[in-house]
Amino acid sequence: VGYTKPGGDAATGGGTGGRGSGFNLFGHLLLGMAAMFLLFLGGLGLGDLHREIQLRTLARYQTLHVSLTPFLAAKVVFTGLMLVLCAVIILGSGMAAFGVRWHQPLALGVLTVAYALFVAGLMTVLVAWIPDERKADPVRSMVSIVLGMAGGCAFPPEMLPLFFRAHVMPLLPTHWYTSTARAVEYGGAGPAAWLPAALQLALLGAALLALAAWLFRRHFAKGGRA
Repeated sequence: VGYTKPGGDAATGGGTGGRGSGFNLFGHLLLGMAAMFLLFLGGLGLGDLHREIQLRTLARYQTLHVSLTPFLAAKVVFTGLMLVLCAVIILGSGMAAFGVRWHQPLALGVLTVAYALFVAGLMTVLVAWIPDERKADPVRSMVSIVLGMAGGCAFPPEMLPLFFRAHVMPLLPTHWYTSTARAVEYGGAGPAAWLPAALQLALLGAALLALAAWLFRRHFAKGGRA
């Protein structure tokens, strides 16, 4: 109720010679749900950093190295790979169980890798901001829920108020991923649409990683432990 199919004519592939044809409502919603699930999974993956803080691994590492960035980057890469594998399982299960067809797997794959980098960077920042695991868990869950719902992951974005769609959603990385992935799959969008979105997500993930390294340095400079 209140949902309309996104742009692009299923019969013509959105005016791009058949690309993005065969609209599937479940596939359309699955892209958003996958984006939201990856936020929660990313939080679980980077939660390991809390144990590194409690065991003082990061503090010892900092005494031997100029920068924490390589250590954090290794955690981000590991979590990013885990998220990509989870995305393959989630999206692949849609193909196996519900007959969803992904028309442009290369574009979807590049977007998903960039989004995984963003999620890992975001969760690293949350750990650096709130080193105490007991305090961080509810904040991480709340951030994931808000980003997922506000980004149009949990339900069709067309159901949100027009002002919200026009002025808030374009600022959210979750919306960058879901809207671009949906446009690629069901709107026939080409590289001119998904390459900039993937680059934005990847650059934001790298910036968040740098921010997390700075927050950790400040934390340990003040004598913080957890």
